[in-house]
Amino acid sequence: MKVNNIKELGELCTAIKEANCPYKFITIDTITALEEMCKPLALALYKKTPAGAGDTITTDVLTIAHGAGYGFLRNAIEMMVNKVASVCQNLIIVGHVKDKAIVSSDGIEVGNLKDFDLTGKAGRILAAKSDAIGFIHRDKDSNLCINFQTNGEATAGARPEHLANQNIIVAERKEDGTFVSHWDAIYPSLKTK
Repeated sequence: MKVNNIKELGELCTAIKEANCPYKFITIDTITALEEMCKPLALALYKKTPAGAGDTITTDVLTIAHGAGYGFLRNAIEMMVNKVASVCQNLIIVGHVKDKAIVSSDGIEVGNLKDFDLTGKAGRILAAKSDAIGFIHRDKDSNLCINFQTNGEATAGARPEHLANQNIIVAERKEDGTFVSHWDAIYPSLKTK
């Protein structure tokens, strides 16, 4: 389902809940789009505070003094992710990455890694709450893979033992151009008996 705003996402979650949560998997594609949708919610959260109640000027939550708006945006994103997670067994979040500089304690750039393309600390907080983070790529044979290896080049890794430090083919490309799914390598509960 395509949703265009937080109101539609909330209505969709309500409908799923009323249908007794029939979906084992829901994917948010993309978390970057959700972040944009959450900005009005973040502003509304700010306007409910004593400081925000009298503020008739601020229209962009990220312009609140001293960077306080970033916290409201993180809270809004977390609220909506939790809302979607509450109506399914497994939540998959798809997001874009950005290159992030790795700086030594001396202030010298010593490399970079791929990180979530989210504002402020939102990506780091989302990563900390995730069971697994994988970097999607195609291998030399055009297979679709998810890399959970923690090699320092991307924010990746996994708590579940079967995913930790693995590079897993989830869609294997056959010679005729079709693909065979191997999602059961990610979710063992999908294996047929």
